[in-house]
Amino acid sequence: LPFIGRRLRIAGGLLQLVFQSILILSGNLSFLNWLTMLPALYCLDDAFVSKIFSRAYAASASTAAYTHISVSRMDLFRHVA
Repeated sequence: LPFIGRRLRIAGGLLQLVFQSILILSGNLSFLNWLTMLPALYCLDDAFVSKIFSRAYAASASTAAYTHISVSRMDLFRHVA
């Protein structure tokens, strides 16, 4: 959502996540509540989510993603040659 400011987007995503969590905790275990939480996660950007996790976890995730991309590219070139 590029036309909405970052703060408003994060606040909206968090509000939606909290509201759906309250509905789930109240006993309304509808599958739609869980599905509604998924698009709200996309409102949170990497900078905000990285504040939640430890630096070691973020570093290992970054290394795993880089390694996966590098291996995928090597496999691509191997099949082309």
